[in-house]
Amino acid sequence: MSERSLPRGFSGGKQRQSLFFALLFMPDDQQTLTALASECCCREGLTGAPTPGPRFHLSLHAVGGFAELPDRIVSAAANAAASVHVPAFAVAFDRTMTFQIRQPANPFVLCAGDGMMALDSLYGQLGQALRRVGLGQHVSRRFTPHITLLYDRRCVPERLISPITFRFDSFVLIHSLVDPRRHAHVARWPLRS
Repeated sequence: MSERSLPRGFSGGKQRQSLFFALLFMPDDQQTLTALASECCCREGLTGAPTPGPRFHLSLHAVGGFAELPDRIVSAAANAAASVHVPAFAVAFDRTMTFQIRQPANPFVLCAGDGMMALDSLYGQLGQALRRVGLGQHVSRRFTPHITLLYDRRCVPERLISPITFRFDSFVLIHSLVDPRRHAHVARWPLRS
């Protein structure tokens, strides 16, 4: 894959950028997550703006951060992803909480409860594949599946909510620019039924 095949405006220079794998949400699911974020703001007294709908995602593995995105890294990541074979699955999310990371604003997140076996399988297979192609430096054995609803200065303890189930039938490689904040989907791989 050449740099020219990346979306216009995503080929680099001095901008901070990263590459990571994630699960994405359908438009109806994005609306559900936006409504939940707004509801939690009212209930918990949070003032942060909800994550914009199209940027909702569940991160899997980071590939790395770059000043310029090397073609060989994109190609190796794509080869790793193509070797993953996991069926489509659903995951129930049933808890909200703040992840305290000691920054001015902490992520307020929705965490997974049920349906973790298939998600863990995807996470594990993708991590092993990244190690095989030499991109395992950011692969972690610890995995806390979550969706960032918003960022806020206020910290909120873990609270159970009525489960919300989302179905996933593919995963993507995302090229993320920090300034300005943009995500481009480099490639998508189906989860086999």
